[in-house]
Parts: sequence; C-alpha cells; structure tokens
Amino acid sequence: MDKINKLSLPASILIASIVFGGFYYFSQLNKQKSIERMQETALAQEKKSENSSVEKQIQDEYRKECEASQNKTIEQLNDFLDTCSKYNSESYCLNSEAGKLYQGELTPESIQACINNKKLKYSQ
Repeated sequence: MDKINKLSLPASILIASIVFGGFYYFSQLNKQKSIERMQETALAQEKKSENSSVEKQIQDEYRKECEASQNKTIEQLNDFLDTCSKYNSESYCLNSEAGKLYQGELTPESIQACINNKKLKYSQ
C-alpha cells in the first residue's frame, strides 16, 4: 500500500501535466490558425485594393481618351459652325442634321457611354 501511495503522486502530476499540456497545445494551435486567417483576410483585402486601383487607372485612361475625342468633336463643331455661319444663321446651323449630330456627342452622358463602350470592347 505504501508503494501505491508513493506512485500515485507522481502519476497524478504526470496525468495533470499531460492534460494541461494538451489544453495549452490546442489553445496555441487555435491561436495560430486565427492569426493565419487574419493574414489571409488582410492579403485578400490588399489584393482587392490593388485591383480596385488598377481598375480606377484604366477608367481614368478611358475617360481621358473619351474627353480628348469629345474635345476633337468640339473643334469640329466650331469649324462646322464657322463655315456654316458664313452663309446661314447660327441657329440654322445648330438645328441642321450635322449640327444635331455634333450636339448629341457633346453631353456628359456621352463621355460615360464612351467609357462603358471601351470597357465592353476591352473586356471581351
């Protein structure tokens, strides 16, 4: 009986150490997985941000191209009005078929439509 009492204390300490060690191990494992998930989320967010900035740059390029095209159209309209106004009134020139065609291309919506067309064209 004395032998059992001498062995029970070390056995109890060993079993308690294994149980507490297991709890500690699994809590550290859970903490590590949580940190990895946070890093993956941060990486995904960063990647999304990069894609968004690239998309914004592309949209800005499209906007510049469309605005340049519209500026060219404005120059053409002014040339048309100069030529047409020599022989007719300005209101006649603006209401003519050619004048209406130019005016249709000079709305703010026309720039957005141009950008959307470029997106569709280059995404295919």
